[in-house]
Amino acid sequence: MPQHLAEDIDRQVASGDFTDPSDVIAHALEHAVRIDPVIEHWLRTEVLPTIERIERDGPANLTSELVFGGLRERYLARDAS
Repeated sequence: MPQHLAEDIDRQVASGDFTDPSDVIAHALEHAVRIDPVIEHWLRTEVLPTIERIERDGPANLTSELVFGGLRERYLARDAS
């Protein structure tokens, strides 16, 4: 995760508005889903099955760079269209 995002998340938790980093991320995703049905579809068809697989099989070689790099690429590609 880029340092500036981690720092933003830490600031939001420190403000008392959120209980932990997961709460910040969940709130952001819920907001994104309300804004963009394409994101909701992606979360349901790709993210959820991936999370379920990781919970079942373990994270293997999944790194934060891999996860957030893929998210960044998708966001930039969507933004360009």
